[in-house]
Amino acid sequence: MQRPIEWEFSATLERLETSATGMLPEIKGIRMVVAAAHDRGSVKFAGGKASIHAKSLFRQPILLQQLAGELRWQKQANGEWLLASDNLIATSEDISTMTSFRYMLPPQGKGYLDIVTDFNKGRVEHASRYYPAFRMKPVVVEWLDRSLLGGYIPSGRFRIQGPLASFPFEDNDDGFFEAIFNVTNAEIDYKEGWPPLRNTDALVRFHGNRLTIEAAKGKIYDNRIGHVTMAMQLKPLTPLHIRGDLSGPLDGPVRLLTESPLKEKFAPLMEALEVRGDGGLSVDMLVPISRKLKHRGSFSGDLELRNAEVTAKRVAVALQDVNGVLHITDSGASAEQLRATLLGSPLTMAITPKPGGATQITAEIDLADASLQQVIADAPVSGRAVWNVNLEVPSLAEMRRGGLVVNSSSDLKGMEIDLPLTLGKTRQQSRKLELQWRHSNSGAPSFKLDYGDMKLNMQHRQGGWNGEISSGALAGRLTIPDARGELVRADLERLDLAFSLDSQAARSDSGGKRRSPHHLRPFHLT
Repeated sequence: MQRPIEWEFSATLERLETSATGMLPEIKGIRMVVAAAHDRGSVKFAGGKASIHAKSLFRQPILLQQLAGELRWQKQANGEWLLASDNLIATSEDISTMTSFRYMLPPQGKGYLDIVTDFNKGRVEHASRYYPAFRMKPVVVEWLDRSLLGGYIPSGRFRIQGPLASFPFEDNDDGFFEAIFNVTNAEIDYKEGWPPLRNTDALVRFHGNRLTIEAAKGKIYDNRIGHVTMAMQLKPLTPLHIRGDLSGPLDGPVRLLTESPLKEKFAPLMEALEVRGDGGLSVDMLVPISRKLKHRGSFSGDLELRNAEVTAKRVAVALQDVNGVLHITDSGASAEQLRATLLGSPLTMAITPKPGGATQITAEIDLADASLQQVIADAPVSGRAVWNVNLEVPSLAEMRRGGLVVNSSSDLKGMEIDLPLTLGKTRQQSRKLELQWRHSNSGAPSFKLDYGDMKLNMQHRQGGWNGEISSGALAGRLTIPDARGELVRADLERLDLAFSLDSQAARSDSGGKRRSPHHLRPFHLT
């Protein structure tokens, strides 16, 4: 049997340069001390500026300020070669690393790598230099390049266990791959058109075929994030799945609905409303990171209102102390039971999306006389009654064409109306009242009122309300100036005078007690 050739070699190499071959990197400017033999060897690295470019992995050379440590290899009894290092230290302007690894290369078959790299003092804006881009899906690399912006990496770890030829182990049974690192004060711009996460502390994890980002601190707009998770499968690529919650001023959620891609759906509703106060928003959304994905994306969120104020701009109606949850999806906004107060009276409200982009709002309010008298200072009413309000907020195009219409109705049971003719009623009586308020884009509001046998059709213009009035006792035109000191003017075509307007007359209620006369605003009758 021929005896194997035995040999030994030692040398000190200054400013070594090599060309990339297969998995071996291009090396420039490295100083090394080599001690080798036919079955074993070592290389000690030392020195300053150098560069390493693994062209099968990275897009550009990695410029090193320091490279130090020892690399050893030895032939095993079973014929395998073991390549190992326990303390390989590398420092660049972007990051500092310490690596230990074992690489087993059998006489036949795939080599097996077990490597751990701990790193720190990293800069997020330069992280793209260290992505193994040529082993990753290009669309994922592009997303990482544009999404992770700014910040600091205090610590992290990179680990591979498995046959290097199968990296990055899209089938997790092939091997184990994980890159995990913390970022602080980072900006994550996950999708153009959506608000980025700013001043964010997060944990970024590549594990096998998945990417996960978990943020526990940061802001979207001026709202604090509680916990946000972003996750996606890398191959085949899936949309980015984002779940999380925000808290703080409602300005943030409103901006999300009016400035993000959601504006196509929610701009009409938010154009009609002004929302103030604090609350919280929980979201669950799918965001395609590439146009090549056929998935359109989806959004679902719960907006919690906490003693908020909501004003319907066009009808100047303000809800106070609004509490409840508004559920928001691609189909629109909905709520089963929002609670609020209107003019001091309690109100419950439901919101339902409708086809074509409209939103239906229904409300029930237990309206007290004091609340009504805030709107009509000398309203001759006492007691309280339940009112039902129905408002349809149309799509933005329809709103621009037709304005906004509010319908309300009540049987007025529980409320006394102190008016003459057939207009008065006791608290025990029921009498249907229907009111339609319309605010057109011309800026002139109008309303129609049906009460008992009386009908009003009024429009506001030039300092007052003008329109027609009709009932069983009278018919004609009516003018109600805005200024309380001015006379109401009635130009009547018909009038039944079978009643008394004597200011000294007294009336009796159902119990026979004397009551004060009708309270009427001064008017001019022709």
